[in-house]
Amino acid sequence: MSAPPPRAASPLPWLALALLAAAGCPPEPEISGLEVIENPDNVLSAFVRWTTDAPATSRVEFGPDAPDRFAVGDDEQVTDHEVLVFGLRPDQEIRLRALSTTDDGGEGLSDEVVHVAGSPPFDGAQFELTHHDPERAEPGWTLANLVLGATLAPTIVVMLDEEGWPVWYHRMGDAVGSGDVEVSLVGDDRILIGGGVAAYNAPRMVDLAGRVLWEGPQQPEGLYAEGSWHHSFRRTPDGTFLGLQYAFDGLQLYDRVTEIDGEGDTLWSWRSIDHVDVLGDEYPHGNNAMLDGSGETLYYSSRYTSSLLKLDGEGQVLWQLGEDRDFEYDGEHDTPWFLAAHARQVLPDGNVLLYDNGSAEDREWSRVVEYRLDEDSMTASIAWEYPGALADDEWFTFAWGDADRLSNGNTLVCAGTLVGRQSQSRLFEVTPDGDKVWQVLLSVNDQEELAGAYMAQRIPPLLDKVP
Repeated sequence: MSAPPPRAASPLPWLALALLAAAGCPPEPEISGLEVIENPDNVLSAFVRWTTDAPATSRVEFGPDAPDRFAVGDDEQVTDHEVLVFGLRPDQEIRLRALSTTDDGGEGLSDEVVHVAGSPPFDGAQFELTHHDPERAEPGWTLANLVLGATLAPTIVVMLDEEGWPVWYHRMGDAVGSGDVEVSLVGDDRILIGGGVAAYNAPRMVDLAGRVLWEGPQQPEGLYAEGSWHHSFRRTPDGTFLGLQYAFDGLQLYDRVTEIDGEGDTLWSWRSIDHVDVLGDEYPHGNNAMLDGSGETLYYSSRYTSSLLKLDGEGQVLWQLGEDRDFEYDGEHDTPWFLAAHARQVLPDGNVLLYDNGSAEDREWSRVVEYRLDEDSMTASIAWEYPGALADDEWFTFAWGDADRLSNGNTLVCAGTLVGRQSQSRLFEVTPDGDKVWQVLLSVNDQEELAGAYMAQRIPPLLDKVP
């Protein structure tokens, strides 16, 4: 039997395309197979997938309501599309639609579908927004670690939106690590989770989907084990990583500031035991190691000695800041010097901002303080402090804490603790005049348990609003 003659193609589709082209209207790509898949690594996000019959861009518009709709995507011309929708609130219902645009301007638009975000794996955590002045607060989300119930706990990282809702998180399993974990945004879409993670885990960098992009050297077993990363771990402008490690000289515990490359190989290290005076076998308890803007000067802070050291490129100590150190206080103040401080930030004008914890033995209140330093006369004075004389806002957190000067001149403060007799943990932002323009209180199960945070960072908004 002979094959039937080929059927002629219908001229109608081609005729329609020809008419569209003649009218100056590019053909619309056809969208099919739209599906929304919950992200198992972060239920406050989801993957949206679809196909088009011609190469086109990938874009998703989504949100709970028209005034609060966002868009994500990219401009690559493809036929198989996948976009991560993120920044959802727990149990939030959103509507979303896919848009694809061809090179010649033809735009395809899907029907709207509904997606409901899940509940993140820190049930019971409470985030209470008590202050929010959108006109004066720095726009953006707040990135922090979240510690629940005890200082030794699983490592959790969260982002809070401007209204205090958790909209992103990453949990490093159930293994127990230290609460002193530094987290930071790298570029526009990567999160670095630093020292203090659990044994047999490693400092890591993840993307917004929660996928691990990089891991550093594995943590040894034991809280104070030789070589264990702790407190401070940051990516440098050169793409290397700088952090603090525990080290031993005989039975003496000390800090080693270490720089590693992307392969985890050591490039440079500095030993606190050679430069920091401690009493007997006391440990200096370093909590911060950072480079200045030039990348040539290193700062190291010691909690137990209440001092900040400035080092040159060879690791030699240029000066120490603190009571009975190299600077003389210039002026009159009842409490000119800091105690057991955390998170020193060197500002562009050379001033030093820090979170002054205070001491359960000597001063049961905390503050944020900015020092003006004159390295010629070796004098120091307080340029700004909060609350100081600016507000009646007393709090005390024996450990942890962070203070960052924001681009609008305000200061973001992380006052976190897991000690019941101390102040409730909170993240807040204050103006130079001491007005509180944003604050979130942290707790668990309506304050039946404690929640804390070691450090926090205000990051730019990661989503674009639909005009």
